[in-house]
Amino acid sequence: MSDELKDLIKKLLEKDPKQRLGCENDADDIVNHPWFADMDWEALMSRSMDSPFSPDMELIRKKQADSVVHYDLET
Repeated sequence: MSDELKDLIKKLLEKDPKQRLGCENDADDIVNHPWFADMDWEALMSRSMDSPFSPDMELIRKKQADSVVHYDLET
């Protein structure tokens, strides 16, 4: 886990709402955090970017999983 991600999580989980990330400028504080520096927000909003993860729906249906399976434990 990168230091930037650790910082983002720590700031989002701040107990004091007056100190929590986003309390001053709402979502702008979060969007402008260094961890999101490479995020293409326009592509995200226009839904033109590919998902970084696509679950294997056939595997999920086959196993009748009640949650997303990231890999097959049997292989």
